Amino acid sequence: MKEQVTSIEQSKRLIELGVPAEKASMVWFPEYKIGDNKLPIYPTGNYELVMKYKSFGDMEDKVIPAFTVADLLNIIPEGITYGRLRITRSSYSRGKDWRVFYKRVGVSKGAIVSFGDSTLICPACDMIEWLLANNYTLNI
Repeated sequence: MKEQVTSIEQSKRLIELGVPAEKASMVWFPEYKIGDNKLPIYPTGNYELVMKYKSFGDMEDKVIPAFTVADLLNIIPEGITYGRLRITRSSYSRGKDWRVFYKRVGVSKGAIVSFGDSTLICPACDMIEWLLANNYTLNI
């Protein structure tokens, strides 16, 4: 499942770029360990991937959003100026199986921009970052 959600670092970067945390359907929840009388429970520094709930009570500020592939693909626009969104998987691409790109429409052929990786999460994150850097609007 971890290959289908953003890492903690990717999540923080997307939120920093303006993607609303509310669009994430999962969260990274901190793991805790039972200690002694002075510190009954304390964080271990590890996180567990869990479904997002409406409220985590006192833990609300400790959870980190985790965007799924579906979350990310839903906010990427289907079309941009002179381009249509395409997502492909190739078995001939030397480890870069998944591609997220905007294919040119009209007379010109080829891709406007293309990102690839062995999972779909990285190219989706890269595409969102590219869209925002180039002043396109996300579906949020």
